[in-house]
Amino acid sequence: MSHGKERHDKHCLNCGTLVAGRFCQECGQENIEPQETFWGLVTHFFNDITHFDGKFFRTVRLLFQKPGFLSKEYLEGRRQQYLNPIRMYIFTSALFFLIFFSITKINLGNPESSTRTRNLERLRAQAGNLMATKDSVQLVKTLDSIFVLQSDSAKTPGGFSVGVADQKYRTKDEYLTAQEKLPASQRDGWFSKKFKLRTLNMNEDYSANPKAFLEKLADGFLHQFPKILFLSLPIFALTFQLLYRRKRNIWYTGHGIFSIHLYIYSFLLLLAFFLFRWMKNFGMSGFWGFLQFVLFLYFYYYMYKAMRYFYGDGRGKTLAKLVLHNFISLFTFTFLTVFFFLFITFFA
Repeated sequence: MSHGKERHDKHCLNCGTLVAGRFCQECGQENIEPQETFWGLVTHFFNDITHFDGKFFRTVRLLFQKPGFLSKEYLEGRRQQYLNPIRMYIFTSALFFLIFFSITKINLGNPESSTRTRNLERLRAQAGNLMATKDSVQLVKTLDSIFVLQSDSAKTPGGFSVGVADQKYRTKDEYLTAQEKLPASQRDGWFSKKFKLRTLNMNEDYSANPKAFLEKLADGFLHQFPKILFLSLPIFALTFQLLYRRKRNIWYTGHGIFSIHLYIYSFLLLLAFFLFRWMKNFGMSGFWGFLQFVLFLYFYYYMYKAMRYFYGDGRGKTLAKLVLHNFISLFTFTFLTVFFFLFITFFA
């Protein structure tokens, strides 16, 4: 509640309803004077921020301490003292992906090429030492090894090609010309034509720099990851509805709220995972790696506890449904990943 001066007129400025108290019982607007002082505006701003912070930290604490509790509270109508799950999902996912994209770097250097370069440097250093010691026999062998490695490097293909089963054309113009000469009944369909033109475009654009194509592809796929998670959410909830179809008191929206809370928890857990990975830079990498592994396992334990509390089944049933749900989720994520990968490769 703000500290604004209450109006003498009891008709709501927003909807016109006769207000019984300080707040309109119809639309919820506070019945205060519309002209607000600067100090009142600042006070209102900080009240809103601290109100959000209080709800957020209370919700996060209960999310971690009591798996499934917030979803059950929401289902039973006790919602005012907690942050709205959809609002919290938007906030935590935005925070997660902001950090995720800032720390994720795509490095597609050729490991084989790097190894060959290191071997060449090592052999050249040996050759320099042998020249100093005048060991002519060993020097000849070392120089011969250098020559072989350099020859192999020269033979390594640097071109790029995405093949199609019946590809007969080097450029898209050749393909289009050949298609025009064919009878309409023998021409490629829309999908096949789109696919082959995209392939030829990639061959033309990236033939001299395959690494640039791979980096572009990886970067494009990385930025599709939020969409994959967002699309998987309703499927995630639908799986719970199918597994608990006998729970007539829980509608699809209830399964959706439960799924949203699990996603929020996973975002926050992954932030801790990234923190532990960053801590490896300061030593004790084995310890931080162990904590990362513990976090990975704990998520499934947390999910088990949340399912058991929210749905009320026994240990055996909950464990079986957890395994089945994760199997379906793995299939869903794999399907969405392949779909988006093919989409950004050939159609984006």
